[in-house]
Amino acid sequence: MRTSLHQEFVLPLLCWIVVISMGYIMYQQQGVIKQQQEDMVFVRDHLEGIYTASRADNARTYTIMDTIVRIFHYAKPHKGPTGNCPECEDIRKQSKGEE
Repeated sequence: MRTSLHQEFVLPLLCWIVVISMGYIMYQQQGVIKQQQEDMVFVRDHLEGIYTASRADNARTYTIMDTIVRIFHYAKPHKGPTGNCPECEDIRKQSKGEE
């Protein structure tokens, strides 16, 4: 009797639970895929703005770093021209008339 009940009720119920859970998982995956596609469209649409903002940020960072190096040139002057010092390089170019 117990085997019959098990075969007729529990196993089909477990199969249906597995099928329903697989269907639900597939439904959730479709939502994730759809959201990812929408995000990719958003990024493509705004890529130029993202690039422009990044380029402006990089230019600002370069200017800040260049200014800091030039401030250190005058705060602690060198005895002679020093390599990798942009202020020394500008002075050298001006004296040779390269600019």
